[in-house]
Amino acid sequence: MRSVPSPGDAIARRSGVDLKLEDWDRCGRGVHTLLNLMPSGKYLMEDFFYAGGLPAVIRELGEAGLLHKNALTVNGETIWANNKSAPCWNRDVIHAFKKPFKKNTGIAVLRGNLCPGGAIIKPSAATPKLMKHRGRAVVFENIEDFHRRIDDPKLKIDAKSVRKKLEDRGYGVITTSARIDEAAEAYEALVEDIVVAAEIETTMRRLIEEIEKVKRRVNALEYRVIPELKATEAFIRQRLEEMERDNFMRLKRFKAMRWSAWSGRLPPSGGSRRTRGLSCAPRSRRSKARWKA
Repeated sequence: MRSVPSPGDAIARRSGVDLKLEDWDRCGRGVHTLLNLMPSGKYLMEDFFYAGGLPAVIRELGEAGLLHKNALTVNGETIWANNKSAPCWNRDVIHAFKKPFKKNTGIAVLRGNLCPGGAIIKPSAATPKLMKHRGRAVVFENIEDFHRRIDDPKLKIDAKSVRKKLEDRGYGVITTSARIDEAAEAYEALVEDIVVAAEIETTMRRLIEEIEKVKRRVNALEYRVIPELKATEAFIRQRLEEMERDNFMRLKRFKAMRWSAWSGRLPPSGGSRRTRGLSCAPRSRRSKARWKA
């Protein structure tokens, strides 16, 4: 774990052991991450407990040759005797060493102008781009100064900004840098949300404009086009009725002319010649008939 070197160094100094950061770096090389736990993974400590807990992890490390199996524990048994048969109930939480959750993600030591004496990082919880980083340095005098200024919108930070390590207070670089990264990511997310909101607002305005156009067209159709169509329909009906009356009168005059041509005079009013018992034959034919008689 990233927090182990600091107390580990203190214990080593008290014991007279010369333990350096290089030793932690050497021991951390080739060590994999087996636990799918936050912040490196998705599960919680409760899930770790029910999956088998620390005994299952110790068994995996022992089988991989990363433990002093003969080290005694408080119960008088060796660490391997206590854990060599520990079961694992959930391999999605506790991975096998041969199939780790993340490879080569043990403790790593960083060097640079922000930490000339070295700094510890937990690669399993860091993004790949953080392993080699270049950006604006933001310096805080202490943790109180950090909390007071980190949310200041006038603070000149960007997505690549990092903070100076607070060595005198023992605050880790990753914790504070992660806070800055979170603020930068939140700022970027806010900008993206603002852009999306602006696009939505523009779309809504266009939609409202189109709705107003449709309303105007509907009003024009209801109050102008439809009345004009009704007036046109009435005019056409009137003209058809007039044409029908004119055709009726023409037909009536035509029939009258035919009667005049047959009988030499218009038919008497009150009915046709046939209905009055008169012959419809021409006069010449009637005269001839009378002559023969």
